[in-house]
Amino acid sequence: MSDNASSIISKVWSFCNILRDDGVRYGVYLEQLKVECIRT
Repeated sequence: MSDNASSIISKVWSFCNILRDDGVRYGVYLEQLKVECIRT
């Protein structure tokens, strides 16, 4: 896996942990991931 892919995966997991810690349900969390992917 490239360093770039590892960096992206790390950022995604970090974002997931923040949402989970805030009590966000997985459906909402997946929707937020889609929004973030579209922005980048």
